[in-house]
Amino acid sequence: MKPFRPIILLAIFLLLTCGLCAAQSPKEAQSVPPGDVANRDLPKDSACPNPPGQGQVRLRIIVDANGNVSQVNALSGPQELIPATVACAKTWRYDPPVSAPVTKIVSVSYNSRDCPAATSERGEMQWSWVLRDARGKAVANLDGQVPPPPPYPDEERRAGAAGRMVLSVSLNPEGHVKEIHVARSLSPNLDKAVMDRLRPLKFTLRPDLNPQMASEGLYFLIVFRATCASQTISTAESAR
Repeated sequence: MKPFRPIILLAIFLLLTCGLCAAQSPKEAQSVPPGDVANRDLPKDSACPNPPGQGQVRLRIIVDANGNVSQVNALSGPQELIPATVACAKTWRYDPPVSAPVTKIVSVSYNSRDCPAATSERGEMQWSWVLRDARGKAVANLDGQVPPPPPYPDEERRAGAAGRMVLSVSLNPEGHVKEIHVARSLSPNLDKAVMDRLRPLKFTLRPDLNPQMASEGLYFLIVFRATCASQTISTAESAR
């Protein structure tokens, strides 16, 4: 046993050393300045007017010795968002760079976030023209032309009609809507608007289901969101 004792002690020492290194790793990670390249070197007062749409625009900009944006070129993005984003980028101001001119690749992302109904700027909806069972599985798909989206009047949104609406639906043997009842209401007017849109539709049940059993106890789900526009500006790349 004695000849192996030095080896055992060495093994214990190595294990303790590795454990100490692992324990120090989080501390070392904390000493690294927060953020990455994509979140550094942003322009001052960089908020842009929110255009009517969502998406991301990627720009190549040139910053002169005074920190002004002297040139802007759009690299990618939805066409309806590019003009307003380019115009806004021309107004950006940076700290004067050490050596100028400096070329930067900047991304501007336009998104939306839920906000209080009274102060919301727009209404959004999330839904699909399918019927689901009590477990949430899709059991019937729309048969025919896709109808227009349900309305979401501004007055309903500002009054607080937002969230998840659930309608209970049953079908006749041909797949037409036979009955609709409100299982989870948002407002009487909004409930009626969605039911009116749903009532003329025809659906086709999944072929593996029993038509008599599956035509009852179906549900249509739709989410109404009161949102405000938001945007994120990030510097993806910087080069001379």
